[in-house]
Amino acid sequence: MDSFYAGRPGYSFVIAKSYASVAEMVERFKKGPEYSDVHFNEYVLINTVDKHDKDNGKIYRRGMDYTNEFGGAQYVGTIVGPSGMAPHVEMSTLKEVDEMPKEEGVRYRFSEGSWSVENDALVPGKTDEGEFNDEIKWNCYSVRTENNDDCTAYIGFQIPYPVIDYSAESVDPYYNRSDAAEHTDNFTNENLVERTDEKDHPFHEHWHISIPKGIHGAGFENLRVIAANDETVTVEEYPNQEDDKEKGRKIWVVDYYHYDKESNGEKVTLYVGDYNVIEDINIDNDGNVTIAYTHDDEKKIELIWLNGLDIQEDGTVVLHYTNQEDTQLDTKVKWLVDVNVDTGEDGEGEGTGTQQVRVKYNTDAAESKGTAIGKPLNYIMKTAVTEDFHLIIKHSDPAKRQQIKEQDLNYKGKDGAGYMGEDDWQDMGAIKDEDGILIGLNLEKESPPEGADFTTKESTIKYLNETYKEGLIGDNLTGKVVTVGYEDKSKLFYAFNYNKKEDGSYKGWYYLGCLQLEIEMILAVAEENEIEKIDALNEKGVWFKVEDNNTLEEAG
Repeated sequence: MDSFYAGRPGYSFVIAKSYASVAEMVERFKKGPEYSDVHFNEYVLINTVDKHDKDNGKIYRRGMDYTNEFGGAQYVGTIVGPSGMAPHVEMSTLKEVDEMPKEEGVRYRFSEGSWSVENDALVPGKTDEGEFNDEIKWNCYSVRTENNDDCTAYIGFQIPYPVIDYSAESVDPYYNRSDAAEHTDNFTNENLVERTDEKDHPFHEHWHISIPKGIHGAGFENLRVIAANDETVTVEEYPNQEDDKEKGRKIWVVDYYHYDKESNGEKVTLYVGDYNVIEDINIDNDGNVTIAYTHDDEKKIELIWLNGLDIQEDGTVVLHYTNQEDTQLDTKVKWLVDVNVDTGEDGEGEGTGTQQVRVKYNTDAAESKGTAIGKPLNYIMKTAVTEDFHLIIKHSDPAKRQQIKEQDLNYKGKDGAGYMGEDDWQDMGAIKDEDGILIGLNLEKESPPEGADFTTKESTIKYLNETYKEGLIGDNLTGKVVTVGYEDKSKLFYAFNYNKKEDGSYKGWYYLGCLQLEIEMILAVAEENEIEKIDALNEKGVWFKVEDNNTLEEAG
């Protein structure tokens, strides 16, 4: 029905969805019935990111003809426009801006804060080069945000700060006196401070100061040290003066001149203080110190100092002092008295006990065998070739031999009885087949091939991998094992692993073991330049470094 006010009734509508652009809306509407987020005849809003976009705030109704260029969208109208530019910037005062109206209904934006002045915002009113800065300078810059929905005005200042220069000169004591004609005691000096610049630079001033000279007054002269009983000098009375005279003590005095009565001044000798410095120090054998002063009486001080110390066999330290009884320290001096290898409770010998190095100190009990340090000294104690041509070795460390048994690396033999009735030999594998022992090369350290370095296992393996990359092949090179060593000493065995890695290359050479190990490979007493002895050591051997081996051998 018609409205009471004679107009047609209105229709309510709902904004069903918003889109960031018209193109996005058209893309959805062209899907027809497949797109159901907005029903036909419902309204949508274009809400662009940029609020100044021409399409921002447009209202469309979804029509039925989704095949046309707008997907059936029908433009209805626009309900919002773009925001305006930032207002002009005007300079004012804090009070005036704070009192501006801010009541409801008035559109405003208000902010407040403070400005911490940067160094480059302040400049001197006058520079060191004599240039003047007479103006406060400013600039401003308006910046919109990325979405054009806000704008900020930035204002910059450069403000001169006042610079005041001074000059001064000495003038006559009677300069500009208010009563110069009479020269009375009551007077003032006028116009002593005057501004002398042209006052045409607002941030600069120059002042001239006149400083009247003083009238000659009292003074002190001739500060010196004298004997208190010196009859040639009359000293004004001071406390303990008679005692100082009687004992001839030394004092400080000074001559005081005052000009109240005489133009040349009247002299009075004044006592300043005691001249008290150390004149002599004497120290006797008992630690008694006697100090003689130039003013005070002698003083005696009993000093205590260390006069000697003894270190007893058990490491006890006894300190001897002057004027005090001897003191025995709680902490003892500790030193090494013996080094040995643990071979069991009864000293059963090589390969028994823990095989650890034990060190004994002077502080240990007499029956003590010392303290075990480090890991056991493990070396190849014995080597053998069994009846079935297996190379087997026996370690000196009992714990290592037990580990070999637990890891099933021990030699068991054909009947499982081990070797010579012992089951703790490590099996290094067969060294003979139907063609004989598989030793392909014997490389001597006395005459190594060109480019070879046999000083360490690493350098030896490097040489073998570079020279025999595919193992021992070709004429007279059949086999898997190479021996390296000196002609009449133990041989180090290296074997070739013919298994291949993922890249198809052989796994190459590795260290196998040593035959006929001599004592030189586990223990060396040598100087630093005795390279052969050091090189012959096993990698876990012990080197006792000496400064002069010849002297050691002569001493037995």
